[in-house]
Amino acid sequence: MGAINVNVFELGVDYYAFTGHKWCCGPVGLAAIFVRPDRVDGWNGPAGWRSIRHGERGALEWQPDARRLEQGTSAYPLCARWREALRLHDDVARFSDRQRITKERVAFLLQALERVGPPLRLVPAPNFTGQNGIVSFSNRGSIA
Repeated sequence: MGAINVNVFELGVDYYAFTGHKWCCGPVGLAAIFVRPDRVDGWNGPAGWRSIRHGERGALEWQPDARRLEQGTSAYPLCARWREALRLHDDVARFSDRQRITKERVAFLLQALERVGPPLRLVPAPNFTGQNGIVSFSNRGSIA
């Protein structure tokens, strides 16, 4: 999601959660969770007005799908902002192009850091791929 191409089905995960404000550039306060369909049944959080429904004879029961995880009021204006942030990403460049540009910029930065050398040190090194655009390094000493 965002800077990393995530296919939850290829990963084989049961659950995958992410926020909307980091790589998605959406508003703070929103998050999403993927729940593998066969894991939804039996996974209940605290009951909220959207997570339950009236069943037979008015008995309360959990929603049959991921709505059972909804606990409160949705922040619809924030959802609209998140949707627009995602649309903006696609208007600027396709995901594959954004990913290629990120990898090129990471490679450039890694080469520049290598030229500077000590006291700069990549963290973690040496197996860092930088596929998400994050490059961490430490400064051991001062640079004159």
